[in-house]
Amino acid sequence: MSILLQERDAKIASKWVPYLYDVAFQKYVISKAFQKQKMDIRAYLIIVDKSKVATVEGLNQKFKILKQPDQRTRVEVEKV
Repeated sequence: MSILLQERDAKIASKWVPYLYDVAFQKYVISKAFQKQKMDIRAYLIIVDKSKVATVEGLNQKFKILKQPDQRTRVEVEKV
């Protein structure tokens, strides 16, 4: 059984609903922004298993969150 679904009736577990709405909203916004280009936009929800140990030491430090001069935020990924 998926961790997104409740065991008994296969409904989405309430704790995941905000995340699913967020992914759906982001896909909607991007689809509208690129509507003229007729791009195929796909959305994915990636869930981390916190019980597992990373195989790369200091993995969290490989992702740098940077503020740009125009106040936008970007993520810089260091090669592993």
